[in-house]
Amino acid sequence: MNTATISVIIDGLPVGKERHRDREHRTPVRTRDYQSRVAAAVGTAAGGLRLFNGLVETRMTVVWPRPLRRPSVVSAEAWDSGRRVFASSACDLDNVVKATWDGVNRSGVWLDDRRVARSREEQVYASVGERPHVELVIAAMDDQLDRPASPMPRPAAPPPVLQAVL
Repeated sequence: MNTATISVIIDGLPVGKERHRDREHRTPVRTRDYQSRVAAAVGTAAGGLRLFNGLVETRMTVVWPRPLRRPSVVSAEAWDSGRRVFASSACDLDNVVKATWDGVNRSGVWLDDRRVARSREEQVYASVGERPHVELVIAAMDDQLDRPASPMPRPAAPPPVLQAVL
């Protein structure tokens, strides 16, 4: 079993994967620059080696700049603590994940992002004084499930239909 794991911090503002906006279908410059930052950081952490030939799992925390005003969905108590709080509207999280994985593809440490079998992502606003960045952990997986699959919970039974007697 391969036990390779790398942990890396990609400094700077996270960028979501943007759509092509011209007829030539080129990736926008902002996205390309972000993917280059990701590739450099991951490549450096991996020592320039391809570490992952099989299945991988990833954990990603996207840290956005802390807004000047408290978002309405965040409690005053959580905001006033100065710690990280979950962010819900900074950017579509899936677009940041796609741009980050494309950057990892460019680094060459894995064959392709299709090898990601399990992932966990979250986005948060930075704690007071913390700078924006992305925290990324990539770990090799065994190709077998490492725990028994748990079935999806069944939805609650619908309430019985009441028939009015006229």
